[in-house]
Amino acid sequence: MKLGNKKGIIIGMVIVVGVLFFIRIIFPKLSSQSELSKSERVIPVEIAIVNGKGTIRESLDLTGEVEARNSVTIISKVTGRIDNLEILNEKDEPIKDSDKKKIVEEGVRVGTGQGIAIIDHDAFIAQVKQAEASLQTAKINAQKDVIESRIAEVKAAMESALARQKESKTRLENLEKDFKRKESLWKSEDKIISDSEYDQALSDYKSAQENERSAEADAVSATAAYTQIMAQAKKLAEAQVAQAQATLDLAKVQLRESIIRSPISGLISKKFVDVGDMVALNVPIVEVVDIENVKIVTSIPERYLGEINVGSTPVEIGVDAYPEKIFTGVVDEVYPGADTKTRAFPIRIVMQNKDSLLRPGMFARIKLILREKKDTIVIPRDVVLGHEQTEYFVFVADNEKAKRHIVKLGLSEGPDVEVIEGLKAGEKLVVNGMNYLQDEADIKIVGGEVTK
Repeated sequence: MKLGNKKGIIIGMVIVVGVLFFIRIIFPKLSSQSELSKSERVIPVEIAIVNGKGTIRESLDLTGEVEARNSVTIISKVTGRIDNLEILNEKDEPIKDSDKKKIVEEGVRVGTGQGIAIIDHDAFIAQVKQAEASLQTAKINAQKDVIESRIAEVKAAMESALARQKESKTRLENLEKDFKRKESLWKSEDKIISDSEYDQALSDYKSAQENERSAEADAVSATAAYTQIMAQAKKLAEAQVAQAQATLDLAKVQLRESIIRSPISGLISKKFVDVGDMVALNVPIVEVVDIENVKIVTSIPERYLGEINVGSTPVEIGVDAYPEKIFTGVVDEVYPGADTKTRAFPIRIVMQNKDSLLRPGMFARIKLILREKKDTIVIPRDVVLGHEQTEYFVFVADNEKAKRHIVKLGLSEGPDVEVIEGLKAGEKLVVNGMNYLQDEADIKIVGGEVTK
């Protein structure tokens, strides 16, 4: 064999041995990497057992300000001096608390109709008594015998006036004759009577004329009075009684109004006067607010208007003063017109406040409960993949495989959402690791709990 051939054979054997060695060394590593790659494809996940007894609500978050349900400024209805500024009992006497009178001041509670002030009470009592006496007099004057007696008096006065008129007329006629006689004697050539006698006759004549005119006027007036009383005596007496009764009624009203009363139950929030002050009509005395029931007026967008039921839509309210406490109320009224700028509709929320924790002016965070569903499937919103334009889906663990379930969503509340189709109670919902999954992917469950 030639030397060149031997060299070729030797080189070929070396190459074969090298390849075999390389395969022996390399292939075990490739096999190990293949097994490792297969192990890495198993994705660890956490699951939650779906519970079909969940509760979810759709709500609308709003803000507003707490107001007193009722607020009234009590004013004076009479003029006078403030005699008393104390809380009164049922007998309108000052209430004593631990032998001390309850003074009207801010923060004091009053009841409906309870007296809080007295204005010139004694003066109004005197006016009532005077009016009662006037009414009694008018009633006496309206009695038949009194009317007849009055008619007789007027008739006698008329007859007396007519007699005086007749007498003065007769005297005037006599003095006129006497004057004319003396005047002719005084004007004669012999001037039988003196100037003084003539002047006296003239004076008497003129005086008689004046007396006759006066007597005639008195007779006319007396006759008219008699005619009127004959025609209207009874009606006039009845009218006087009615007038006296009206005067008495007014005096009683003023007496009643001299005690200032609160028309509502509540707390005195402001006091405007002090004892001894003079007050006129419509002067403010105190302001009373009813905070046993409070209200909040806020506005909702137009699209939610159809979901509000007056008297039944529940409301939850929170305030900074009591961060751990939730107050409940109800929508009491939806105002008929929207704000022309915002197109939002004002609504009124009312709530009981028996402990007086809520005070007017507090800032309130409001949650309107528009809808509520119970015994339904509720899951965390962040485990739902996809979007509304295509479809929503979740992953369910089934025999170490991830199953892709298309779901239909319902109500949402905060971080939670309702599933109305595509998921059943008892299924193992993937709640962590779902973003790395595909349908039928291999999974390993490393943790889990029950959903809401």
